[in-house]
Amino acid sequence: MDFSTVIILVAAAVIVVGVFTVLISLRIRVAKAARRIRTQRQAAKTALWASAVVADMQGDEASGNAAKARLTLTLDVSPPRGEPYQATAVWLVDRSALHLMAPGSHVPVKLAGAKILPAVHWASYASRQPK
Repeated sequence: MDFSTVIILVAAAVIVVGVFTVLISLRIRVAKAARRIRTQRQAAKTALWASAVVADMQGDEASGNAAKARLTLTLDVSPPRGEPYQATAVWLVDRSALHLMAPGSHVPVKLAGAKILPAVHWASYASRQPK
């Protein structure tokens, strides 16, 4: 084997390894996202329906997803049982629905333990919540 053949074989091996690395990392991301969605759907099935009023809303314009805005919401939650309370949650909201999230707006929610899940199709619970 001459030197140019060795270089071509090494380059081909590097490309193949790179492609497999990308495919494996994509598969891992898809599996994590599917697991998160299953967990959220299971939590939503057992959650209690409630009503909430948006008391305050702060947006994160640096969100990586152009179609959705990451909003930190202060909600006045009225559970079906018990006293109303105020809580903070982070949701990903379709930018086309931001006008529905103005302070004073009523939003249907589902209560799953300490989580306040959106009960609307244009919003989802953000996986990273403030502590």
